Amino acid sequence: MATMPTNTAWVAAFQTLSVNGVKTLRTPPLSLGTADLPALWPELPEVALGRLLVSCTNENKTRRMFLHLAVEPVGQNTQKGNYDKVVGYMDALETALGALTIMNRIEYSIAMVADILVAKTTYWGLRVDVTGQNVF
Repeated sequence: MATMPTNTAWVAAFQTLSVNGVKTLRTPPLSLGTADLPALWPELPEVALGRLLVSCTNENKTRRMFLHLAVEPVGQNTQKGNYDKVVGYMDALETALGALTIMNRIEYSIAMVADILVAKTTYWGLRVDVTGQNVF
């Protein structure tokens, strides 16, 4: 049976996630400058304990993390240019998430958005929902 990582370890896995061409921030930013982009950061995590199906609760716990990857302010460049940039970072992020080994099972969904708000500036980017569980 695999040991369930602590919440601290779960968060640390995303604070150090390496996405090609992207700056990883340890916490949500208070502001972003052009030199900071593209930037990835974790939001607050969640933890849940499901129904006990076996005597081992480790298999029933899940950890969840929400990530944002801001690529370009909505008002800069063209819509097509921003769209194309974000699609490229979607591939790089998918590769990085596929390499996570902190849990036996990692599930994720990645959505392209144009509404990431940081310090009154809206960005094109990715909103990510990652769930981990140690199941066999």
